[in-house]
Amino acid sequence: MEDAEKTREQLIAELQQAHWDLRQAQAEIARLKRHQGLGNQPAAIGVLSDVTQQNRLYEDLCLQPEIIPTDISQNKKVVDEITEKKLMIAALKDSEERYRRLFDQSPDSIFIAEPITGYIVDANQTASLLLNRPVSEIKGMHQSQLHPKDKEEHSKKIFKELFRDLINDDRVYPVEIDVVGANGDKIPCEVLAQLIYYNGSTFMECVFRDISMRRHMEMTIKIERDKLKIITDAIAIGILVVTREHYIEYVNGAMINDFGDVKGRRCYEYLQNRREVCPWCRNEEVFAGDTVKREWYSPKTQKTYSVLDTPIINVDASVSNFVIFFDITEIKQIQLRQQRELDFQVAASDAAKFSLSSDSTIYDIAEVVNGHAMKLTDSLHGYTGEGEYGYSGLWGHSLNTAKGFYTNNPKTHPSYEGSALDERVPIRRFLSVPARIKDNLIGQIALANAGRDYTNDDLDMINRLASIYAIAVDRKRMEEDLRSTKEFNESVITTAQAIILILGKRGEIISINPYMEELSGYTLDEVKGKDWFETFLPEHDRQPISKVFAQAIGDIQIHGNVNPIVTKDGREILIEWYAKTLKDKNKNEEIVGLLSIGQDVTERKRMEEELKTLNANLETRVITETEARHRNEQLLIQQSKMAAMGEMIALIAHQWKQPLNVLSILVFDLEDTYSSGELNKESLDKMVDSSMRQILFMSKTMDDFRDFFKPSKEKVIFDVKVGIEDLCSMFISIFNKNDIAIEIKSTQDAKYPVNGYPNEFKQVILNIINNSKDAIMHVKKTDNNIHGRIEIAFNKDEAKNEITVSIRDNGGGIPEGVIGGIFEPYYTTKGAEGTGIGLYMSKTIIEANMGGSLTAKNIDGGAEFMITLQLCAHEC
Repeated sequence: MEDAEKTREQLIAELQQAHWDLRQAQAEIARLKRHQGLGNQPAAIGVLSDVTQQNRLYEDLCLQPEIIPTDISQNKKVVDEITEKKLMIAALKDSEERYRRLFDQSPDSIFIAEPITGYIVDANQTASLLLNRPVSEIKGMHQSQLHPKDKEEHSKKIFKELFRDLINDDRVYPVEIDVVGANGDKIPCEVLAQLIYYNGSTFMECVFRDISMRRHMEMTIKIERDKLKIITDAIAIGILVVTREHYIEYVNGAMINDFGDVKGRRCYEYLQNRREVCPWCRNEEVFAGDTVKREWYSPKTQKTYSVLDTPIINVDASVSNFVIFFDITEIKQIQLRQQRELDFQVAASDAAKFSLSSDSTIYDIAEVVNGHAMKLTDSLHGYTGEGEYGYSGLWGHSLNTAKGFYTNNPKTHPSYEGSALDERVPIRRFLSVPARIKDNLIGQIALANAGRDYTNDDLDMINRLASIYAIAVDRKRMEEDLRSTKEFNESVITTAQAIILILGKRGEIISINPYMEELSGYTLDEVKGKDWFETFLPEHDRQPISKVFAQAIGDIQIHGNVNPIVTKDGREILIEWYAKTLKDKNKNEEIVGLLSIGQDVTERKRMEEELKTLNANLETRVITETEARHRNEQLLIQQSKMAAMGEMIALIAHQWKQPLNVLSILVFDLEDTYSSGELNKESLDKMVDSSMRQILFMSKTMDDFRDFFKPSKEKVIFDVKVGIEDLCSMFISIFNKNDIAIEIKSTQDAKYPVNGYPNEFKQVILNIINNSKDAIMHVKKTDNNIHGRIEIAFNKDEAKNEITVSIRDNGGGIPEGVIGGIFEPYYTTKGAEGTGIGLYMSKTIIEANMGGSLTAKNIDGGAEFMITLQLCAHEC
């Protein structure tokens, strides 16, 4: 019995110790769960399981002591239970050892202190490393000694407050405070405290976590955030950050400059002055993960923005709408000006097209211009037409003052009174510009009721359009005057009882009037283009009459000359002629033909003219023929140029093709750059510069060809080599296209000045190399492997003071049977494709007009043309 009681007391003592160990383990497991996440570790679970079971047994024994028998030897069950309890105590000790390992191995510093005195009773190895002190030195230190001197009192206060909150079961939050190491370094820590129990006593366990890295990161983030704010405030692009609920989290300086301070407003209040979400808001799309690009005009700032909404993920994993505002107001204005200029160019082109069309009228031109004027100014009403001084009201103001004007408040304008238009259409805005050519008033362009206020840009645009309209109308009036004059002249010619005859410079018949048809028996269709002398003059009179014709075509007035004509039925009729030369005003008064008016004086002059014809007209015919030949040659020169005009136009189109392609690419690139938000002043200036270079190239091309077609007015000194190089640069693309290479052989600094007509000389070179090209292309029809080659060489003869230009080709040469006649007029080897005047005209220019020589011969595989000219005493 005594042994049983002793065993019972011993067991109860052991169970009491196990209960205390249980409470310690529970507290430690709870701490580990909070600080280290050990709630899922098997070791902690084992400790909790063992002490829980031990605790349950202890409670059973304490509450029911009678279950412990007095005779242990007679109750095997009790002995077994005691044995089991000892085994459980051993397991508990093993669990305690595992807990201790966890305590020592914790990555956080753990200090255990008496809550009343504040002295530290234990610490782990991590705490030793934190303070750079051994654990034995840490034990016995006061908790305030863990902190800097200036923080000791503050730390004592915090320690007491934590203990109070833990006793009262209040929720305890982590506290941030610095600790000081043995070397004096301050380490910022985050502290979390709890109560633990051991051997019947209460202790405070404080877990210190080193937050130096976190503090460093926070400081780094703050510095970077401050830098970002400085950057975003410095840039001109607006930045806005908005939550899903439309609250504004951030705006930069550019947004504040445009829209003011946020003052707690939501985005629709801040940007739109609205009280509810905008119907067009794209917030939901952005928070669904989409990036939205749009263009927005703000009535608040009167600016246009390119807006980009995109989602961003914040540090706390939340999402915000990051909105970028690009001010594209200036770009839009530039685009608007460019579009208006393009619209103006279209208007000018349409006006020119109608002015040049023979089927259009002045009314058609006015209608086209009026439509464009209304479009350019967004006007609802417009009038374009002829006008004169004396109109009243707004309508007549620009006509009477000869100056354009506009008003956006017509009723305050001095000329408003008497505006008849206002009786039919209420005038809210009005713009009018007179159309004038110098002091000649043509009409006006009047516009009313634009959808916006008229501006100086509108006035300037319509002024320019009015000038084009005035020119178009003036030209059309001149055409109508010319048409009326022509009709009058034709009526005179038709009804006149006199012969009216127009001859070309070579004596070819251009026109005869009905009286001449009636008198001669020939119709105009029968004789048009035929030689006047062979068709109408007796054979014996042709030579002397040719001399008279030569005098007349040489601008010598012929009055009262009498000669016979032969009618269709063979009769001879004596005609008294009065002749006047016809001159082309556009070609420096060049004589192009002869107008002759004749009267039938057969009866009066028959006997007299029969006696004088042979003597009087003999010398005249010689002179006439010579002058006719000279003027005929000049006409052939220009005809040759005109014959090449079709090819010239094709060449201009070819020269313009590449620049037009480049301009097209630049326009599309401008749209793409703008659409992608990359358009800025630098890229815009670059595009404008590229466009202008292409336009200047096209303009130079047109000037080059225009100059080529101008006939040379007088002899000048020019360099033949430079002239040939200029010509080849104009036409090189045609020859390259046909696989024909042109090589100019000459030393770089050589000069070959001559006195002559530079444009006509270029025409000679063009005729020759064109003939070479045609010959080479003919050879290519049977031999595709041949590569065309034209060589141009220069040879200066110092003794004779001459320059010889040699032009060789590999086109097979000139047939021997025809080489002697290639310089004759109308002689061609090209059949219907040739005119037969190119080489004849070329020889005339070189020999008759420039005092040189032009010859041709065959060489091996081709032909060679030689031009010899006299060199000038001084260089050009």
